[in-house]
This record gives sequence, structure tokens and C-alpha cells, in this order.
Amino acid sequence: MSYCLDLVPQVQERGPDQPRWLALFDAEHDNIRAALGCAPDPDTRLAIVGGMWRYWWVRGHLHEGRTRILTALAGADQADGDLRAKALYGAAGLSWAAGALDDARHHAEAASAQAKRSGNTFVEMAAHTCLGEIAMQERDWDAAKRHHEQALTIAHANTWPIDVVTSELNLAGAIMETGDLGTARRMLTEVLAYHRENGITEGIGFASSPSAKSPTAWPTTPPRPRPSPTPS
Repeated sequence: MSYCLDLVPQVQERGPDQPRWLALFDAEHDNIRAALGCAPDPDTRLAIVGGMWRYWWVRGHLHEGRTRILTALAGADQADGDLRAKALYGAAGLSWAAGALDDARHHAEAASAQAKRSGNTFVEMAAHTCLGEIAMQERDWDAAKRHHEQALTIAHANTWPIDVVTSELNLAGAIMETGDLGTARRMLTEVLAYHRENGITEGIGFASSPSAKSPTAWPTTPPRPRPSPTPS
């Protein structure tokens, strides 16, 4: 059990290591399923599903992922609030990917509220991203702008550069749909420059074609804290 709890956070890693962790979780998936089946308490189940949702998304296990998350959430009202927030965000993301927008909205709103109570600003930001993308699909540009602006505000306040540019990309897409092409073009140019400077090929593709987003354009896990500078 402890092995699975140590393993599942790695599924959220960003960047060039994605093929490595996908292969790892392909090999360990049955073991993780077994761990879920014998998890001793709600917190353990929530910790596993809250870490696994992105793997289920990338590999297309949408039904399995949604079912396992909702099963873990059932009867877990008294579980750790931070774990509940992460699981609810996972349920929102998988529901969105499955086209179940009403379910996605319900879970994202619950994730945002729970994250705010728990002080998890990352999940709060990510839930606004989800709500913004739901609004984009529903062609509610004002709501999309509002949620992506809230996500951007949180990313700026926490100095999360990759999430700042992700939110700017999403916001530019909403602004573009309102007809303000000049503002959208300026934002996309800045996003593209960031990704080129940092060699992020996915980001270059998104900024070049903002309508062609994939799950990797969503927030997935908080950035690791930067080490303090070593005194000279």
C-alpha cells in the first residue's frame, strides 16, 4: 500500500518524462487497482484516485476513472479536505473529457469550494480552468473569461510561471471568441515567446493553435518549490 501511495503522485509530473511515467503506470495499473480494493480508509482511497485521474485521462480510461473517483468520494464527507478537493478536480476533468459537462461543472464547483476551505490554491485555480473550458464549450465567452481570469490571478499571486502562461493561453482563446483579436494576438505572442525560450514544444503548439488543446494544457500538479539560493 505504501508503495502505491508513494508512486501515484508521480503520474502528475509534467514535461519530457511523461513517456517514462506512462510506461511505469501501464505496468503498475493492476497493482494500483488492487490497492484501491483493499485500501483501509477513505483518505487512502482519495489519495490514490486523486493522483491517478490524469493517467486515466491520458490513457482514455474515462469510465473507470470516474467510477473509481466517485466510489472513493462516496461516504467520505469527513475525509481530509485537501484530498477531497483533489479527487473532485479529477472527477471534473474526467467528466469534461467524457463530454458530461453538467457533471463536470458540478464537480469543478465542488472542487473549487472545497479547495478554498482547505487552502489549496492550486486546485482552486485548476477548478476555475475546468469551469472556463466548460463555458468555452457552451460558447459562454463571458463566463469563460471570468474563470480564466480568476485562474490567472491565482497563478500570478503564487508565482507559478507555467500556470500563468497556461491561464493566459486559455484566456486568449476566450478573448479571441469575443472578437478582440488584437488583445488575443498580443497574449498569444507572449505565451509563444515563453515556451520558445524554455523549449516547451507542447506549449509552442498550443500557442500557435490555441483551439487545439489537449489535457496537458490543463493544470495538473503544483510546481515544486524552488530551492533557496545558496549563500555565497
